[in-house]
Amino acid sequence: MSKHLSFLFIIFFVATACKKGSNTISVNKSDTPYIAVNGTILISKINKAYTPDSSFTIATFNYNSKQLTSMIRPVSYTTSSCHCSIGGFTETTVFNYDIKGNLTGTSIASDLPAFEQIGDVRSEVTYAGNNINEIKLYYANNVLDQDIAFTYQNGNLVSWFDNYYRVNPFSEGINYTFDSNGNNINQTVVAPPNPGSSATYGPFDKNFNFNQAIPLCPYLLISRSVFLPMSLLPFVPGTHNPLSKIYTSPPYTSGTFTYQYNTYGYPSSVNYYWGGQLYESYSFEYIIVP
Repeated sequence: MSKHLSFLFIIFFVATACKKGSNTISVNKSDTPYIAVNGTILISKINKAYTPDSSFTIATFNYNSKQLTSMIRPVSYTTSSCHCSIGGFTETTVFNYDIKGNLTGTSIASDLPAFEQIGDVRSEVTYAGNNINEIKLYYANNVLDQDIAFTYQNGNLVSWFDNYYRVNPFSEGINYTFDSNGNNINQTVVAPPNPGSSATYGPFDKNFNFNQAIPLCPYLLISRSVFLPMSLLPFVPGTHNPLSKIYTSPPYTSGTFTYQYNTYGYPSSVNYYWGGQLYESYSFEYIIVP
């Protein structure tokens, strides 16, 4: 899956915490009452399973007080001799902040063999008010890879646009549409001069969207692809969790989602069905910050 066609399938995950706690003691069915949180609930780990017996962690987050300090995810490379994937490696993203606690950028490193150290090594972040409005990612030797701009309306991320310098001249973005309840009901890919695809989401459950457990939304949404190439679960921001995804153009196969919830009303797991068949499953582990 190419990088520029994968952004519809990325979920962003940034969270903060100082002490681990369990908020997955019991599981509720959709739309049932939940316990009020005495503190802030945040995602700490994301697991993926192709089958019930094949679960593995695809992202782990570390914190200091209410700041995310690092994210660790598994990485691999493909050999030229057998075209097979060699795994067992990790990539660590370290998050840097100014004295006011604003994210200024990251340092990115992995334990891949030296000949495979070809990805981004750092990023720079700028703000407009309280929102991240631009992210620049660099290869080694300050070679610019991507320049990503964000647009907001009433506090919601309504679009992003990315200029790819390594696939020059190419650019792509996504426009988001929300309903009066704050649910993301439509996403349209912008990829000039080519026509973009469009997908509609809904109906929605009445529980908390798990993206609400992530305060620094844009950075990991675009710049650090937590799920790539391991996920087809789309990023759908907003108030509640979508139950279906319908492509409106082109007419691709649609997908549906089923959830289990923890006692605090957040999804503890989600099954993703594609073409009527169970395609992928995910589980989420949370922490509570007093």
